Amino acid sequence: FKEIIDCSGFQLQFNEPTRFTQSSSSCIDNIITRSSYNVCFRLNFDLDLSDHNTIMVNLPLKAKCENAKDNFILIKKRIYSKENTEIFVDYLKNKYSFSFNDDLSADENYNSFLQNFLMVMNCIFPQKTLRRKSKSKPVLLNWVTQGIKISSKRKQELHWQAKTSNNVQFKNYVKLYKRIFKRVVKNAKVMANSLYINKSDNKSRAAWQVVNRELGVSNVKPESKIVLKGNNGEENNNPTLIAEK
Repeated sequence: FKEIIDCSGFQLQFNEPTRFTQSSSSCIDNIITRSSYNVCFRLNFDLDLSDHNTIMVNLPLKAKCENAKDNFILIKKRIYSKENTEIFVDYLKNKYSFSFNDDLSADENYNSFLQNFLMVMNCIFPQKTLRRKSKSKPVLLNWVTQGIKISSKRKQELHWQAKTSNNVQFKNYVKLYKRIFKRVVKNAKVMANSLYINKSDNKSRAAWQVVNRELGVSNVKPESKIVLKGNNGEENNNPTLIAEK
């Protein structure tokens, strides 16, 4: 099979086993690319979910920046206007809005209260997607794949469901999902950052850019000025006049 792939102008990206059973190991899970592709980074790791490993490759596509054309970023924000806040407060004051049932347990009453509270909050203060101009240079976000975006949204949904659930098995599943998601994001970041540094002409500078990006440090230094105060109380911050004095 490998010879057929090679003769057709393609290549297998993984030669080591990607599936393990009690009696055998094989490369049944693989990624096939053109022979002209120079794949710089590969990942083959076990998520402890099945006997199939998770495999990832980073293909040498043209890097794209998030909103590089107009340098805008998308943010989600709730609008807390005075009118909406008054409606929300009035709703909370209504004793019939959050009624407690004496026949239910404390946990059941709490779950009912939380569901009603979140429903009212999302209705009165819905999240809106806004465009905001980025203050700094756009950062390459190659590691944020579509799969990671979908998994992140699913993780948030599971997080809120676990808050209102008493099922121990479900809570353990959510914890496992979060650990796996964290591991996948970490490996994706490592893969993207390594590729970014390897492709850069100035590898030292690229490495520091990656470090600063992870630490949230801005590359823009605040401008500092010397201000002199004259005898008449007049302030002067003109560098030329200060140098002459």
